Amino acid sequence: MVETNVDDMSPEWAGYLVPRLLEVGALDAWIVPIIMKKGRPGMEIRALCTADRLEAVKEEIFAQSSSIGVREYGVRREALDRRTETVETPYGPVRVKIAYRHERVVNVAPEYEDCRVRAEEHGVPLKWVYQEVVRQVGSKGL
Repeated sequence: MVETNVDDMSPEWAGYLVPRLLEVGALDAWIVPIIMKKGRPGMEIRALCTADRLEAVKEEIFAQSSSIGVREYGVRREALDRRTETVETPYGPVRVKIAYRHERVVNVAPEYEDCRVRAEEHGVPLKWVYQEVVRQVGSKGL
């Protein structure tokens, strides 16, 4: 984990920084609004990465933010086994990630972009497409 707090960075830069951190190899990256000393608003920038991507992630934080120092520490991470399936719905095909733990399905996550496109094509709410995908997965026992 690499993290830093900044109180002198333009919030406009935040939207650019997170995708850049992911591009250089962060497994995940996020920015949280915080209140710093003297009541100043600031941002906590955090990135999770493997040891071999640590230097690249730190370099990107220093290059793309106003940070002049970072904290780094080890964390344990567990990732579920998963696969992607394509589900046929009345709105068209939608990819869905199915996650397992000990060979038991614990999460079903329709791909947002697929659902968004299908909702726009058919003029229906996004949530209807999501709900249909989850229903289809449940009925097929994937």
